[in-house]
Amino acid sequence: MHQAHVVAFMKQAPTFTAFKVTRELARHLGVSFNDPVAYRGADRLIQRERKAGNIGPSDPSRGRSAYWKWRGAK
Repeated sequence: MHQAHVVAFMKQAPTFTAFKVTRELARHLGVSFNDPVAYRGADRLIQRERKAGNIGPSDPSRGRSAYWKWRGAK
């Protein structure tokens, strides 16, 4: 349930960072944004969506970036 809310957030945001995903997940879990659970959960969500091809760097010319962009189906 919490993952679905965070994925919806990623779909709506034009670009986002891992910090924003962590903050959004922490808000839904009811923990602090610097809680290890929120940090690991956000990392796993980003990894899962990246491997599925739904997100990528906001600048396609760069392989790695701090900013991500939703590329999957809206």
